[in-house]
Amino acid sequence: MSAGPDTDPPTVPPDGDTPPAPARRRLGEVAAAVSAIAAVLGVVVGFLGLPAVLRSPTSKQPTVVTVTVTATPEEETSAASTPPHDDPSDSGSPTGKPGSTETAEFDLVQGYGFDLDASPLRPAKSVNGKNDDFYWSSTQDFLWASGEQLINAGQTTRQGCLSSTRYSMNVDTYDISVGQTLCVVTDERVALIEVMNLDQEGDPTYITMKVTSWARP
Repeated sequence: MSAGPDTDPPTVPPDGDTPPAPARRRLGEVAAAVSAIAAVLGVVVGFLGLPAVLRSPTSKQPTVVTVTVTATPEEETSAASTPPHDDPSDSGSPTGKPGSTETAEFDLVQGYGFDLDASPLRPAKSVNGKNDDFYWSSTQDFLWASGEQLINAGQTTRQGCLSSTRYSMNVDTYDISVGQTLCVVTDERVALIEVMNLDQEGDPTYITMKVTSWARP
């Protein structure tokens, strides 16, 4: 009796007996998915920045604080209520310029005069009236206002001197009497001259006068 031919075992397993996929293949697929997700996240983070992706508080704009300083009403009132110094009774300044009001009383003799812009206001030797607003001629018995307005109209105030137009070229000393007033008006000053005393009327050798000089408005 002869033996039957050799046959290979079947290569197809019976139905319902298919073996599961190898574990290594599944692990490889998971690793590939994780790598893809990580790559996408890396691109997003690199483009937008980590704070924008995570909504971190560091992504907020910085807060700008504005400080406003307002002066109180008391400070404004104090600053506004401090006027510049302008004392009408100021009788001169260290620079030799007269103040708003200058008053002086002295004896004027022949050949002397005074400048209303000087401080203190005092008579000095006159040279033909040069640099003098008012002087007593050294060669004639006349009182002169050197190139200024001389008014012999009995005025007694600054405004009266400014308003009067009764100008005189000169005043004869023979006509001077106690109580008489004269005005001298310059570009910057207004002066009222009051005759206080004479050593003798008609031909005085000196005239005591009070001179009040104001700054011209």
